[in-house]
Amino acid sequence: MRLRLVWLLVLLAGLVALAPLGPSAAAQTAQDFPVPGGWFYTQATVRAGFGYSVVDDALAPMWTEYRRLGGPAVLGSPVSRRYYGSDGFLYQGFERYILQWRPDQQRAVYANVYEQFTDAGLDEWLLGKGIPKPEPPSSDPFYEDARRRMGWLTESRFLGFYLLNPLTQEPWDFYEQAWEVYGLPQTGPERLRIGVGSVGLWPFIVQRFQKVALQLWLDNGPAGISRGSVSIITAGTLARQASLIPITAVLPEPPPPVSPWIVGQPQLSGRPVEQLGQQLRHFALGGAGFAPAETVTVTLTKEEQAAQPGEQPTRVTWTFTTPARQDGSFILEGDALPGTYSVTARGNSSGVAVVDSLALS
Repeated sequence: MRLRLVWLLVLLAGLVALAPLGPSAAAQTAQDFPVPGGWFYTQATVRAGFGYSVVDDALAPMWTEYRRLGGPAVLGSPVSRRYYGSDGFLYQGFERYILQWRPDQQRAVYANVYEQFTDAGLDEWLLGKGIPKPEPPSSDPFYEDARRRMGWLTESRFLGFYLLNPLTQEPWDFYEQAWEVYGLPQTGPERLRIGVGSVGLWPFIVQRFQKVALQLWLDNGPAGISRGSVSIITAGTLARQASLIPITAVLPEPPPPVSPWIVGQPQLSGRPVEQLGQQLRHFALGGAGFAPAETVTVTLTKEEQAAQPGEQPTRVTWTFTTPARQDGSFILEGDALPGTYSVTARGNSSGVAVVDSLALS
């Protein structure tokens, strides 16, 4: 069963203008370059030269699918490596969307990331970002529920945005095509207060869907967003901040080819771990260039200031070991006290040693 768009096309024709997608760092720059099977992007990392690759390989043709679905202009630049979700599917995060590889369909689809936020208990966290909580699920048959939810599209600028193909800017032929890109509405359009008990309101109206959340700006916004613009909230960036994307997938990659390297990533949010009455910070470290399957010893060292004049500073050291993979790479997760550390990774058999720094705040 397909639901055709008929009367809504009349409404679309009457809209004066639709704002483009919100600004993004997604355009390819001179710092981005081709790699075997795909492309390497550097926009979503702060470490010079590091980034994330989008490639075709034996697991999934993610580079082909990324381009088919609109590439940087629609999805934004990548914000993570690939990772496996709790459902066993392969994912990769981009600024506005998260892609899910479906081997049963032999294609990538836009993930229902806002359902994943709910499943992870993050709706309260999103509320603090101005994104409303979803309406309770219905027991109605699917198409009855879908018709009910489509009735929540009462803001004409959201409706106009929703009913246009972002690749062609032409109207969809069927509702189902819009559902594949944006999902069904989870709420109506809402303008929320900034914080509990606050009298201040966010400068935008938001409507939440399964795959995206749309913003209608009531005032000029950041990065050149003008009043009256409709933009997609960057769901992939939010998923990084909320640790919905695993910390090991957030670790940036070095550009190939590489000398031995290591790079660290603190947990972007979440509850600190407590040990012996002190709050620790979670982190991930990745590296490459070591001997296949050798043990790598990772040492974090920081100097504490002396408690009294004339006393020697105290050195705090955390040591971890992890096996390298057959390709000489490793990923390690651990916890340590806050502070700025000197990090040394040393291959126990090869003697390869790499030094870097890691700030845990």
